[in-house]
Amino acid sequence: MPMLELLENLPNRHLLDVCLKHFMRILHQAYIVDDFKYCCDVLVNKLGGKIISDIYVSTYFKGKCCYVLTPDRFIIELIEDKR
Repeated sequence: MPMLELLENLPNRHLLDVCLKHFMRILHQAYIVDDFKYCCDVLVNKLGGKIISDIYVSTYFKGKCCYVLTPDRFIIELIEDKR
């Protein structure tokens, strides 16, 4: 089921300022994946993407997550759901 994540800057933080200034309303798309390593491999080694964040463990999903920048400058968030 599709979900919508609404974002806002935290107090005294300006992470989203550039996106909002340039009227970017969709920051990224997120995908819940069964095989995190395989999906990272496909996006990076086969499609030419680049991991642009640390690989971290989601507090909510309990699995690995990261952000990948595609060659066409789109950001994909991979989320491994271990709940």
